[in-house]
Amino acid sequence: MKKPILSLSLFLSFSSLVHAQWITNGANTITSTTNLVGIGTTTPNTTLYLQGASSNYIPTLTLKSTSNNIASRAGLTMENSAGYQTFLYKQAPGNTDANDVILYSEQGDTRIYTSGLERVRIGSSGNVGVGTSAPSNYFHGGNNKLIEISNPNTAINSQSHIILSTGATTDGSSAGTLTWISKSSTNVQGMAYIGSVLQGDATTNAASKIVFATSNGSTVSPKMQLDKDGNVAIGTLDPKGYKLAVNGSAIATSMTVKLNSAWPDYVFKKDYQLPSLQEVKAYIDQNQHLPEIPSEQQIAKDGLNLGEMNKLLMKKVEELTLYLIEQKDENNKMKAYQEKQSEIQQEQINKLTQQVEALTKTLHKN
Repeated sequence: MKKPILSLSLFLSFSSLVHAQWITNGANTITSTTNLVGIGTTTPNTTLYLQGASSNYIPTLTLKSTSNNIASRAGLTMENSAGYQTFLYKQAPGNTDANDVILYSEQGDTRIYTSGLERVRIGSSGNVGVGTSAPSNYFHGGNNKLIEISNPNTAINSQSHIILSTGATTDGSSAGTLTWISKSSTNVQGMAYIGSVLQGDATTNAASKIVFATSNGSTVSPKMQLDKDGNVAIGTLDPKGYKLAVNGSAIATSMTVKLNSAWPDYVFKKDYQLPSLQEVKAYIDQNQHLPEIPSEQQIAKDGLNLGEMNKLLMKKVEELTLYLIEQKDENNKMKAYQEKQSEIQQEQINKLTQQVEALTKTLHKN
C-alpha cells in the first residue's frame, strides 16, 4: 500500500513544480497547472481531474495493495463493469478493526460497515435497511420505497429510533418535521407534515407540542395538536385547558361520560327535601330558569357540560316524578273523599226519599 501512495505523492509534488506543462503519451495526457492535475484533459478544474478517452470510457482511480492479507490497507477502489465493485475503506471487508469504516457496493447494493459488521444497506430497488440487510416488504402492496431500522436483539425493549434534534431553545422553535409531498403536482406539492414545536423556553428543560398539518389544496396548515399537558385540539390550536377541544361538529356511535359527582338517585331517599311547587315558581319568576340549571348567559359563556347537564336534567325528571306522585296521591285522596261524600249524599237522598214516600202514603190514607 505504501508504494502506490508514495508514487502518487512524488507525482503530485513533481507536477506542482512544472506549472503550465503537460506530457502527452499516446491518447493519455497528464497536465499540471496552478496546482491542478488533469489526466486525460489539458484543462483540469479540480485538484485531481480524471477524464475518459471517450464517452464510452468511465474514468477510474484505484489505490490497491498487492497483499492478499485480510489486514491489507487500501483507500479507494472503483472497478468497471467487469467487477461491479466500489470500495471506500481502510481495510478489507471482514476485518474486525473497530477503527475502520468500510463502504462496499456491488451489482446495485451498497453496504456500509463499522467494526467489520454491516450496518446499512441500500438495495438495488432503492430500499434502505439500517441494522438489516433485507428491508421488510411494505405490507400495503404497490410500488413502494421504504426505510427499515431493525434492532436484531431479542431482549425486552430492543427498540429502534429516529431522532430529530435542534439546538434552539426559543418558544415556538421546531425540532423538525416528517413531511409528505406529491412531487408531480404542478402547483401545491405539500400534502401533510407532523412536527414537534417547543412550548416555552427550553434553556433548562424542553417542553413541546406535536402539530399535525394537512393540505386543503392551496395551503398546508396545522389542523390538530397535542400540547405539553396532554390536551388535544382539533380545528383549533387553543384547547383552553380542556383535554379535548374541537372547533366544529363531532359524531360518534357511542359515548360514555364518567361523572365525578353522585348520580341524583338521592332524590328518592326518604330524607330528601323536595322543594314545593310554590318555591319553584317563586325562583322561576325571579330568575327565568329552573333552580340549579345554568342560565342562557352561562351557557353562552362557558358552553354546555354534557355530563353535568344530564345529571341535572335527571334530577329534575326525578323531582318532577315526585311531584306527579304527590299530585296523584292528592287526586286519589280527593277522589276517595268525593266518593265518600257521594256515598253520604246518596244515603241522605235515600233517607229523604223514604221519608217522602212514607209521608205520601200517610196523606193518601187520610
